Amino acid sequence: MLIAVIGGPGLETPTPYYFFSMGDLYQTQKRPVVFEVELSKGLWATGGRKTSFEYFVAVQPAVTIGGNVKYLFLPCTMRSCYNTALNIVEQRYTAFGMGVTPFGARMTTALPRGAKLSLSLGAGAVALNRAVPYDKAKQLNFQLTARPAIGLPIRNHGTLWAGYELFHMSNANTSPINPGINAGLVMFGFQR
Repeated sequence: MLIAVIGGPGLETPTPYYFFSMGDLYQTQKRPVVFEVELSKGLWATGGRKTSFEYFVAVQPAVTIGGNVKYLFLPCTMRSCYNTALNIVEQRYTAFGMGVTPFGARMTTALPRGAKLSLSLGAGAVALNRAVPYDKAKQLNFQLTARPAIGLPIRNHGTLWAGYELFHMSNANTSPINPGINAGLVMFGFQR
């Protein structure tokens, strides 16, 4: 069982950068922040001495996404915005939820002094308490992850892992808009 804490900032511009809805123009600019706790369990593994392959499932009992800023552009008649003729309204969001990764594959290679190098790929879904980052998106999103990590043994107690996760979340065009969130996350974990 691997217990991991994963988090970090997203990319500067989630997609789409601009979109129209109900006659208003929306734009995203600020970075989202993703944080999650992951529990993963290997269900099958090869018995290679140097390199092994593993199928695993994972759950994320705690996921939070937030920090992005939504700009709503409306016609502006005030003197202060005569240059742009646009009024900018700033709204922050934070969403909480849970995720599951039923499809996970990991390759692990032995390094000197008992250390390990692994590459994990996962596909699953995340259910959030609100649609992110826009109201016309979906609360249920799909996630794809790719994570290289290095594990260091701690005597006979287990392995400490540290890695970097490429994270993508979107609704796969199941709603009128599909504002994907991409992030590069730092991962720390312990495996017994």
